[in-house]
Amino acid sequence: MIQRLATISIIIASLYGCAIFSSTPLTNEQLNTQVDNALANGTPESAIIIINQAIKSEPSNPSLFTERAKINTALQQITAASDDYQTAIKLAPKNASILNQYAIFLCQQKSINDANLIFQSAINQAESIFVAQVYTDWADCNAANQQIDDALANYTSALSYESAPYAAYAGITNLYVAQKNYPIANYYINLYQASSRPDELYLKITVLQSLSKTNLKPNDKNNLNQKLAEFKAQLLEQFPNSTEAQSLGTEKTSPTKTTAQAPLIIPVSNEKTTSAASSSSNQKDIISRIEKDSNGHSYIIVQADDTLYSISRTTKVSINQITRLNNLKSNNLAVGKKIYLSNTSLK
Repeated sequence: MIQRLATISIIIASLYGCAIFSSTPLTNEQLNTQVDNALANGTPESAIIIINQAIKSEPSNPSLFTERAKINTALQQITAASDDYQTAIKLAPKNASILNQYAIFLCQQKSINDANLIFQSAINQAESIFVAQVYTDWADCNAANQQIDDALANYTSALSYESAPYAAYAGITNLYVAQKNYPIANYYINLYQASSRPDELYLKITVLQSLSKTNLKPNDKNNLNQKLAEFKAQLLEQFPNSTEAQSLGTEKTSPTKTTAQAPLIIPVSNEKTTSAASSSSNQKDIISRIEKDSNGHSYIIVQADDTLYSISRTTKVSINQITRLNNLKSNNLAVGKKIYLSNTSLK
């Protein structure tokens, strides 16, 4: 035990000098850097010493308890980690980021029901720019625990926000790949319009390679193979040292210049998911269908082509608000259902 403590002391001294013993408190950035370095170097014990010193200086700082919870998780001190998360939440009950991190922790510990409740709390407290991230993390939790319908619903909710992270596009794409529904997988990965990244290009290649093995019309197959070659060339040219590029092996791809083109979307048949293109023309009358009840609450009666996303986009009422107003448990809307939008008229 004495030898172990001596080793920890040497590690701390060599990595951080005397900073943690200084009377000047560390800034959050300095603290996070030192903790991250300790974890990266495989010395979470030294990270605990650093964070404990910080907590003594700022015992009401919820972020410090969140950081210590992460370290305790790395040390497999699950009860201590849970206690730290709960302390952080008591100190900042409306902090969506802390709630979201706790929900992820609960999911990792297989406390799925508790995780679902905390994710919902995080959604309720989150600013609009952060809601998509929470939905994505929630969907990742669902997918990891084989709750496929819930995962699809939460990924779809995340994608209804402009701030949706790449993980939402990749997550829903991978679910449809697992179901061998390659046309829909191709549709979702092509919704991603931000700067290219190696994992995104590789996922597109994977989807198209799977699609190429299905029954396609000759013209569709030619277009698919051309797009596949372009993605491979783009991956090798832009990210030659990436793991994804190396995974292509020794396969040669002609260095054809990639030009801006519309995403290749293979026609989908017999699919319950309604494409954005086919549904948009049926949503033009949404505003005209808004009515008010006797209490002045605005609502709409769901029609066949309505989706939670299309109603939210058209009426400018967030999905989060619609979900709360109607106590919705999923994104599936039954035809004929009355969906409340607000307590004032939107006409």
